[in-house]
Order: sequence, then C-alpha cells, then structure tokens
Amino acid sequence: METELLIGRHREVVGQLSALAKEHTLRETFTEYLMTALARSNRRAEALETFASARQNLVQQLGIEPGSSMRKLHHSILVGEMSDAV
Repeated sequence: METELLIGRHREVVGQLSALAKEHTLRETFTEYLMTALARSNRRAEALETFASARQNLVQQLGIEPGSSMRKLHHSILVGEMSDAV
C-alpha cells in the first residue's frame, strides 16, 4: 500500500485501506495510510473523521492516545498542509 501512495494512486487504494483499517483497528499504520489517501483524494473531512474514530478506539480499548506519527499527520491534514492529488 505504501508504494501505491508514493506513486499517487490515492483514490484507487481508499477501499482496500478502509477495509484494512477496520480489520486491524489497533494498527496505526493502516489508519495513517487511509488518512493520507483520503486527504490526497480531496476527502479531508473523511480523513479527519478517520483520525477521530481511531483515536476514540485506542482510548477506549487501550487507554492510550495515538502515536506521534498519527498526531502529526492529523495536524497536517487539519491545517491543510497535505497536498491534493493531481
């Protein structure tokens, strides 16, 4: 999936990443990939909702906040620093 994101296939991988993120709710990497794909597919609100849902899940299940990588990605999306797909 990371390769697909690197070559700009953001829209094409959203479905697969969504399924992976739902199946592996405690694996932040899948959620980060999904957030990236959504943000770069001009679906910023959905990317932010994905973060909120993942954060809530981590807090409820493990009592922890998302890691620094996911928080930084969230901030980048929130302030509009993520570039959209061409």
